[in-house]
Amino acid sequence: MKHHRVYPEALRTTAALLKFYEDHNGLDFRQLRECLAALERGDQPAAYKAFKAINMSHHGPFDWFPPVVFANENEDYVQVVFEALICRWQQQMRELLDIR
Repeated sequence: MKHHRVYPEALRTTAALLKFYEDHNGLDFRQLRECLAALERGDQPAAYKAFKAINMSHHGPFDWFPPVVFANENEDYVQVVFEALICRWQQQMRELLDIR
């Protein structure tokens, strides 16, 4: 898995999404932490399991409006950044884990 062309980007995007979530007072996101840890180990089955355990539907951890926490942010900015991170992360993980 570590040799897959999208692996470095998926690892960085997962870490960035988790940091954004934590910085903006999101709930504890155990599955995303597990996914990141599995990616860091190069453990594809565990990354797949953690990714699939995340509720991507309405009322899941991504159905959230991140609060503004930094002086250089506004509501639109944090929402668009969050949505962009989610979209990119899902694309990369689906490619990395060969999920169609």
